[in-house]
Amino acid sequence: MAPRDHHNVYINPDTDNNWHLWGQLVVGWITNTVPRPTVVGSRNPPTSGLWKEILDRGIQGNIVGNPNRVVRIQPYPPDLFIPLPLRPMYDIDLAEIQRAPASRPYPLPSFYDRIYNGPRRNLSQADREYIMACRIGEYVVNECM
Repeated sequence: MAPRDHHNVYINPDTDNNWHLWGQLVVGWITNTVPRPTVVGSRNPPTSGLWKEILDRGIQGNIVGNPNRVVRIQPYPPDLFIPLPLRPMYDIDLAEIQRAPASRPYPLPSFYDRIYNGPRRNLSQADREYIMACRIGEYVVNECM
């Protein structure tokens, strides 16, 4: 998917290996085997922060915004936690689906192709909007797993 202003981290190119490297970094944070960065940090040169963690592992992507921003990587709280995307994030994603050609596959990272047998099917705009709502609902209750 193309970069958008209200998302923070983009994993590009959209390849299985790039997503796998990113996933391994996240697993390192979960298992406390990789230090959690506290700032975004500088990309050039990557001396500290999230940029250093990403580039040291060969992950390709982009981090949008101020390099001095604080990074919070935290476990889910013990209370019921339902993370909501920001309204601008939702609006931008919905606009991308609505402006697409009448029939095309739902925009997912390439590693999803491994789950299904065969190429992605073209879907109508209404079907893509339906899937988007399903994915948002699934994302917030399944704790991104």
